Amino acid sequence: MQTRVLIFLCLQASPLLAKHVDIPAPYADDCLIDHGTNLYDQKNAEKVPWYTINLDDPPKERFKQIATDYKDNIKELIDKIKWLIVPTHPNALKFVDDILGGMDGKIAEPYQDEIKGISDASGIPLGEIVLYNIFYEVFTVCTSVIAVDEQNKVYHSRNLDFGL
Repeated sequence: MQTRVLIFLCLQASPLLAKHVDIPAPYADDCLIDHGTNLYDQKNAEKVPWYTINLDDPPKERFKQIATDYKDNIKELIDKIKWLIVPTHPNALKFVDDILGGMDGKIAEPYQDEIKGISDASGIPLGEIVLYNIFYEVFTVCTSVIAVDEQNKVYHSRNLDFGL
């Protein structure tokens, strides 16, 4: 019991005690785009909203607030995915709506109800939310390799990826 209280207190105090530490050269706290514009502003690091996901809530309700708050961002990201797919696969959106939108019973619970809840809260069609959730599986963006050696040591490797 005492250990749990100590862990709880440490977790509560950690944001108050945290401080920014510059990353050593040649690395930097930058997110550079468009002619070297830096999108990262360290002063905004503490302004990231905090959400608590209660896994005891019904799966359809767990991500309701986040999906509502970020529905425009989710839609914008899905539109980017469509922009990548449609030029080479013009009928893909029909597939997304017909096949991915009808995934009832084909996605394991609780993920199925979580995805339905995100769709309901954001107003984005179910097929598009499913696409967003499996995009990394369909479109090679990242490859992972997990291996175990003879001493049962686990190795995990990831790259950003072949073909892009």
